[in-house]
Amino acid sequence: MHYPHAPNRLQQRGTPAPDQRRLTQAEKDQVGDWVASKGVHNTCPVCDHNTWAVGDYLVQNAAYVPGSSKPGRASYPAAMLMCSNCAYLRLFMAAPIGLVE
Repeated sequence: MHYPHAPNRLQQRGTPAPDQRRLTQAEKDQVGDWVASKGVHNTCPVCDHNTWAVGDYLVQNAAYVPGSSKPGRASYPAAMLMCSNCAYLRLFMAAPIGLVE
């Protein structure tokens, strides 16, 4: 149950609330400009359409640690591009784009 006036548990611990880490329009434009600058082919490999949307959030891929079922401490934040027709996802590392350090 949601209580509108109750403080968010994540905010209490100092972690930004999800809306605070939503990509801004400027950051989404930055993703689009970066991808375009690399000459990336725009046709979806699944459905052959070429309309993409930048996701609202970065996603995080955890590093694999051999011999363990637990993810490593390192992670690889990425920007998502989603095919507007079939929902196929493309991921691009966020650091080279300049979205994270």
